[in-house]
Amino acid sequence: MPVICWGPLAKSAQDPTTIPDYIAAKILDHDVSPSAHGLDGYAVYNHRVADIIDHVDYSVISDKISSDWIIGKKFETSPGVGPGTDGVIFDTQGIMMYQSAVRKVNIPKTGNPEFQGDISANILLYLKEVIQTSFESLDGWYEVTTGSIGLGLGHVNLLTNAVLNGYALIHADVIYDGDGINFWKNPYFQTMVRLMENTEQFAYFIMGGDMDGFGFKIVNGDLFTRHYSGGDEYATDISSGIDITAWHEYRVVLKIGVSLKFYVDGVLKNTVTANLPTGNEDEYLEWFRYYIKTNAAAAKRMIIKNLLMVQDR
Repeated sequence: MPVICWGPLAKSAQDPTTIPDYIAAKILDHDVSPSAHGLDGYAVYNHRVADIIDHVDYSVISDKISSDWIIGKKFETSPGVGPGTDGVIFDTQGIMMYQSAVRKVNIPKTGNPEFQGDISANILLYLKEVIQTSFESLDGWYEVTTGSIGLGLGHVNLLTNAVLNGYALIHADVIYDGDGINFWKNPYFQTMVRLMENTEQFAYFIMGGDMDGFGFKIVNGDLFTRHYSGGDEYATDISSGIDITAWHEYRVVLKIGVSLKFYVDGVLKNTVTANLPTGNEDEYLEWFRYYIKTNAAAAKRMIIKNLLMVQDR
């Protein structure tokens, strides 16, 4: 009896579909069905709801990404990038990079970027007007004192004499109108200062002058923020926790029409939003002034190093 192979036979006289054709059609229907393997526990379902969707390494290539763009909420080089995990994180707030538990790069979506550590560059271009000195000399500074003013390596020393109301002052003036500070150009002032005593003295270091200006003042051992607007002085005591006989970095940042912020060692100590200085370079405004006076028959000393000023061009 001959062997009959059912595979190539038609389904019926009216339907010429063979068994292989029928099977292939069913497989195709299954492949194109969006619900295939979509039930709870099946492969596609698990693929869609899994926290991590795994693929073969390097199997997702750029031609599978629309217009070479990835739009998402968060990307990390390692899970949990942060103080405990080195790496780079990109999310809706910006870009951050951590090394050795320290945030070395912070580029926020809004606001100023921050960088820590060494930065290597072939060329550095200033986009703003910058004055920076470690007091290599006092050229351009006026010196007025009943005591002495001396230069050391990277610092300047202001010393009063040991007579009541003895003083020492250095100040840098503008050469001509239009060549000075302009408080409409959002200036930034930073310096390092140390006083050797904390009693019977008065001192200040400011940018601008006593019509419009800002900086800090010290009364005995107490530290105040200080700013002038239209000749009026405004001061706020920020002494708590600050020893003025130690080195501190003092910084003031003006955003015209918005705020004046005072920092000590990078910590915000006071924010002023009213009576902001508004003088411009067409007025007579000193660049900087450092002053110390003794309120007793004893010499008082101020040591200054590093001065930085930045303002818009």
